[in-house]
Amino acid sequence: MSHGTLRPVVPVNGRVAIRFYAGIMTRRHLVLGITAVYAVVLLYVAFWPTPVDRPVDGTLNSVLGHLHGWGAPSWVDYGFVQFTANVVLFAPLALILDSIWRTPPWRIFLFGVGASATIELLQLLLSPQRFATLNDVLANSLGTLVGIAILYVVGSAHGRVTAPGRLDPPHMTSGRH
Repeated sequence: MSHGTLRPVVPVNGRVAIRFYAGIMTRRHLVLGITAVYAVVLLYVAFWPTPVDRPVDGTLNSVLGHLHGWGAPSWVDYGFVQFTANVVLFAPLALILDSIWRTPPWRIFLFGVGASATIELLQLLLSPQRFATLNDVLANSLGTLVGIAILYVVGSAHGRVTAPGRLDPPHMTSGRH
């Protein structure tokens, strides 16, 4: 095995971990690492002093113009792309929260709505060049719901849903795949 190769192993306690060349990286370490990267990206996008799409504004409009020329519907516009980007940005939040917080989906949803509203309020108060909108809160909230739906679909496919949308940890459901 070369340095840097990941290989699944099953430690004595039965929990699956990933052995990295220098030791063991548990699921918890992996989730914490993903959470840190996600938080940095979210904070970068949310609190950059100017709109993060400004550098690609012209390019995006040009691409949309070409798409419309090739028959894309007129509702696929700049606002649609921005709304969709906000949905995609917040979908991982539900996945991460379920991994570290093991709570019912409605709490994850409320956390997503609260986080989005807080970001928009801080943009309004602290960033004069940013645009705080209820549309962003709606898109981010929808993104959290998309993440919850992914949790439910994946959990149902693996027989791990014990309450509506609640996933049990993999080590709790051994034998039911």
